[in-house]
Amino acid sequence: MKHLLWTALGMMAGTILGAGTPARATGFGDEAKDAARKLGEQSSYTWTSTTRKLVDGKDAAPDKVAPISEGRIEKAGATYLILAKGTPKSVEVAIRESKVAVKTPDGWKSLNDFAPADPASNKKPDKLAVLAKSYERFTSPSSEVVSLVEGMKEMKGEGDGLYSGQATEDARKAYLVRTAKPGAAPKELMEPKLTLRCWVKDGMLVKYEVALESKKLKKDVVTVNATVTTVELREIGSTKAELPEEARKKL
Repeated sequence: MKHLLWTALGMMAGTILGAGTPARATGFGDEAKDAARKLGEQSSYTWTSTTRKLVDGKDAAPDKVAPISEGRIEKAGATYLILAKGTPKSVEVAIRESKVAVKTPDGWKSLNDFAPADPASNKKPDKLAVLAKSYERFTSPSSEVVSLVEGMKEMKGEGDGLYSGQATEDARKAYLVRTAKPGAAPKELMEPKLTLRCWVKDGMLVKYEVALESKKLKKDVVTVNATVTTVELREIGSTKAELPEEARKKL
């Protein structure tokens, strides 16, 4: 579950860097980006994010409920996140412009409230401090999808408002770096593949899915493993990203 949580955090905390060859300009790619930009132009929205792990196309843990993360954003205001909602690992994050606060067992803290890391000490950095630092580069779902689409080789129209594409090598490598656990190197994967699917309704993005797939060899048996993160958008234009009073004081 730790890996899935950090994957979800990475999805929310940054954007794919479009290094290397840009995506091929196609009509379908433009349509997907325009739908994401239209979402970003709205006054507010809510999103939920879930991450599932699949083995050969089947749920690796069918008896477990995938952790859900929720975000609320107001264009001219704040962003409020509840990560791994309803689980023992749940974390609340508040963001206003480039300022970040996280809820700790001792109450809400900004980055300045955490003790500075001591390079000479063997003590591991505070995980919540690392999390808060990562959210200084927070990217909204609408901006993330624009960047994701630009990292695709091309986008195809599947019909009924569904668009899909496969990432370039550079975009895939950047994604692996971004979704790795803080302080850890990206995992070496066998024949990795990163795909994006976007659902559009009335010209606006309403859902997207990012799937990282790779092969694994164990005892001469090859399996296809995938980590699939799905983000659904709702309450577009009516969301209120109201921050707790203690969080507002830290921003």
